[in-house]
Amino acid sequence: MKLQAGGGEVRLFSAPKRQGIDEIALLLWQWAHPAVAEPTP
Repeated sequence: MKLQAGGGEVRLFSAPKRQGIDEIALLLWQWAHPAVAEPTP
């Protein structure tokens, strides 16, 4: 689920249910590595 909140985004995820974890991990990786599009597996 994605909600708009004051000009930013809120992304909901569940660690115990593993829902949304991959999307959050990719988003955090992209924030940490803005010059590279996706991580190399």
